[in-house]
Amino acid sequence: MWPFNRKKKLTSEQFALDLLGIIGRRGRVFGGELQSIAENNWPDFNSDEVVVLVNHVMIAYLWMASRLFPADKKVLDLLHHNHLLVFYNSGGTKEEKGKIANAAQAELFERYTVYYKAWPDMNPSFAKQYCSAVSF
Repeated sequence: MWPFNRKKKLTSEQFALDLLGIIGRRGRVFGGELQSIAENNWPDFNSDEVVVLVNHVMIAYLWMASRLFPADKKVLDLLHHNHLLVFYNSGGTKEEKGKIANAAQAELFERYTVYYKAWPDMNPSFAKQYCSAVSF
């Protein structure tokens, strides 16, 4: 068999990193466009509000991933870990980093609770269709 016919098996770690990269790029594009529109059209614009909204978009994407891959706990754990690592790395002292990451984790779980209550019966096939519909 030719060596180029072999398919490499994608590890959970690599899949999670690739997926988080896609989610992160979407969030940055959304945030950049929203900030540009807001700066040009809203006199009372506060850039912190865009950061909060982009974080909510990121959490929504992570939640959709949790609905798409409910059986692969390792991928979800890696997605959440890497998402929270961004917050941990934004702090100053080790204690401050921990507080920031813990607050981000609490917000993540709070948003997930809202989404699960809103769509309790969402099955994976519907999740795949929904994710396809909202991905740009």
